[in-house]
Amino acid sequence: MENIAKDILNYLNNEHTKVERKEGFMGNYYSHLIDTIYIAEDFENSKMPEGANNMNKKVAELITVCHECIHSVQNKYLHILNTIFSNASMVLALICIFIGIFWISPLWLKIGTCMSLTVSIVVRLRLEVGAVNGSIKLSQDVVSKDMVEDVSEQDIQESVRYINTHKYLALLQMVVDKIIFLVLVLIIK
Repeated sequence: MENIAKDILNYLNNEHTKVERKEGFMGNYYSHLIDTIYIAEDFENSKMPEGANNMNKKVAELITVCHECIHSVQNKYLHILNTIFSNASMVLALICIFIGIFWISPLWLKIGTCMSLTVSIVVRLRLEVGAVNGSIKLSQDVVSKDMVEDVSEQDIQESVRYINTHKYLALLQMVVDKIIFLVLVLIIK
């Protein structure tokens, strides 16, 4: 998968992003801070998601690598905003909840925390929706150009059906921690 990732980056005219295999990673990850895609050492042996038993494992790997490659060409400012707002909103939420448990949280703190959490959710979803939708299109392009072996266009179409039925739940899981904090901030005094 490391070589495929490099080929896909070249296809996207991205010659600056590095690809590294990482031991101990549970999945794949793109770091905008050092412009590197990390591929889990044991990626090829990872378990398929529940309900995806009919899906070609090579297709799942390809779409996942395409997802990270899409992140590498997304607007860097969005990645920076995601990092800043994600961390700041979590710290603000913890402070607001802590104060709310022992005293009454000031209204300005609750409003600021809720706004920060909302912006964090929006920015993260903007990045992830773009990467999910882009990875589907990119994987179709890669297969149509015969850049990958053992994957057919029919395999991609079956995977697209699975992804389209499960992507909203997956997107929700990506922001569930912030939604929980948002609810806690709203209900704590």
